[in-house]
Amino acid sequence: MEQNRGSFKSNFGFVSLEDGGDDIFIPGGNSRGAIDGDFVEIVYHKYTNRDGETKTEGRVTKVLEIGRRTIIGTLCEEITRHGRRVMYRVYVQPDDPKISLWPMVKNAMGACIGDKVEALIRRDGTSHPDCDIVRIFGDTMSFEANYSAILAEGGIVTEFTPEELSSADEISREP
Repeated sequence: MEQNRGSFKSNFGFVSLEDGGDDIFIPGGNSRGAIDGDFVEIVYHKYTNRDGETKTEGRVTKVLEIGRRTIIGTLCEEITRHGRRVMYRVYVQPDDPKISLWPMVKNAMGACIGDKVEALIRRDGTSHPDCDIVRIFGDTMSFEANYSAILAEGGIVTEFTPEELSSADEISREP
């Protein structure tokens, strides 16, 4: 059993071992709900393929530490029909292509389908987590919404207290 940082994308991922060496390939369905940046416990094995190359493959046994608590993306909906039954689901499609997780929305906080949003992910170890919308940036097609989302994703602060603004004003007057 190894404990390492993972990078998961498009139903598969790679885990970088803490002690170095080659990354471990985690095929689709073996990530146990882990996403990019999580600290995970894995089991893995080496094998030789038909071409005589040595390969390493593993599976996540446990997410030990969540690396990312929120995602930024577009609020989407999906309607599917199964005979007479109609299934409706609202989810967030992440902007970051490294994240294959599309969590179902439990609380949309007034966001509309097509809005750029930030969602707080609730994960319980299953591969199908849900989320609550915590910030609405606006229509995903607008410049302003995308600009604000990029700043938020980068952790760039854009709102300041009156004290911080006053301090910045004082400092800007100094030679």
